[in-house]
Amino acid sequence: MFSVEPEVPSSVAVSAINRRNVTVSWSVGDTHTVNATYLYYRVTRTDSWHSVSVTGTKHTVTSLTPGTSYQFYVKVTSYGKNLSSQYTTAMTGEVDAHFRPSLDDVIKQILM
Repeated sequence: MFSVEPEVPSSVAVSAINRRNVTVSWSVGDTHTVNATYLYYRVTRTDSWHSVSVTGTKHTVTSLTPGTSYQFYVKVTSYGKNLSSQYTTAMTGEVDAHFRPSLDDVIKQILM
């Protein structure tokens, strides 16, 4: 059986950050050895990961929550082997003023 070892994804970086979208890019070396690439993301310090199958070495994650910290990592597979990058963290842009809760709403949340 022919087997090629993929390279661990590296240099995971976040750019083009705005209120609801983040562009994630990474390096993977020889892309001819990669069968599939997945980008995983979650709200920081939560257990629920979301994944998206991607092609290439860049992807824009959309429909994120404004003013929220997210973690990202990339996993590649090649002939049954899985390799994952280190995590990187980014904060989406701040919430627009008309989306900010009032002081009364914040106090109610604290007292609940």
